[in-house]
Amino acid sequence: MIFSLFEKRNHFTGVNHSDNILYAAGLYYLSNYSASAWILSKLYSRTTYFREIDHFVTSFLRRDLSGANRLTITLRGFLESGRIRLLLLLRRQIISRKELAFNQDIDEYFSNLLAETILAKFLDDNIWSDLLNAYDNPEHWRAYVIRNIEKKVPV
Repeated sequence: MIFSLFEKRNHFTGVNHSDNILYAAGLYYLSNYSASAWILSKLYSRTTYFREIDHFVTSFLRRDLSGANRLTITLRGFLESGRIRLLLLLRRQIISRKELAFNQDIDEYFSNLLAETILAKFLDDNIWSDLLNAYDNPEHWRAYVIRNIEKKVPV
């Protein structure tokens, strides 16, 4: 992240500042500092990113799933329904993309690796897993979850 800080960025060449901040935000999320991840992910506009996977990662970290990205739509489908198979499908898609990118585009590879790792954490640590552990009935929780995912995030 130091490579993208305003005071330091001119001392380093060849660093994509927006990707650097996005990767740092992802690492903060993975380290259980989701508020810091949220703040960092908002430093650059979503339009800064050209790869679909980067749009997905920044949308996830911003907690703003309003985009029309296929990956984001699948994640939103999981959050609205609680169907874990949607998350597993999403993870498989990202793993496939990561493997295809390995020999073709290293930036695409690392973005997919980050997304895969974020989803692995999210599979175990999300509102649905907690609620369904308490009472295993998605219909009981659906309205509550939808109401909460539509809230703006206080930081």
